[in-house]
Amino acid sequence: MVVLATSEPKNMCFVETKNLDGETNLKHKMAPKDLNTFEDEVALTQQFEGSLTCETPNDQIYKFEGLIKKSDGQTVSLSQDHLLLRGSSLRNTDWVLGVVCYTGHDTRIMRNSVSSKQKFSNLEVLITKSIVIIFLIECIFCFVAAAYATYWNAIYMDTTGYLQLPSQSFLVVFVKTFFTWILLFTNMVPISLLVTVEVVKFA
Repeated sequence: MVVLATSEPKNMCFVETKNLDGETNLKHKMAPKDLNTFEDEVALTQQFEGSLTCETPNDQIYKFEGLIKKSDGQTVSLSQDHLLLRGSSLRNTDWVLGVVCYTGHDTRIMRNSVSSKQKFSNLEVLITKSIVIIFLIECIFCFVAAAYATYWNAIYMDTTGYLQLPSQSFLVVFVKTFFTWILLFTNMVPISLLVTVEVVKFA
């Protein structure tokens, strides 16, 4: 929020930014000096006309550049001293008038927030890698078995008439056989290992 007026002399206000940078000392913010021509805050809110132009949303807490263009054509430059960041606390000041320039996920505090990462123990990482490797080995076994079954069917199915099954394409035979072997080899993957480790840790 760009400060336009405050209850303190010289349009200054004091803020605490420990939620942003961890510092507990008070910092002062102020309104642009060119806006001090109004008699009071009521006159400012009723008579002020202009437009605010500021930089695109970013994560720079200690940097800000903007411009206020008044209705009479006069321009007022803005800096970090005129910006009141979301997450800061107002201290020793009764009230502040300002113009909101960033909202929602465009505010500095939201731009600097990082989603927390999930933490895993070394044992959990090792078990997960082992399960993935075992599953890949199983897939290789099933691929070889399905390929051999497809080859065998292509050569002997017409002569043996096994179970009097209708002839199918090589791709259909391969896919069916592959997933059949997946079901047969499913005990290779120790899915219950994670559950067992959690029970042991709990006990």
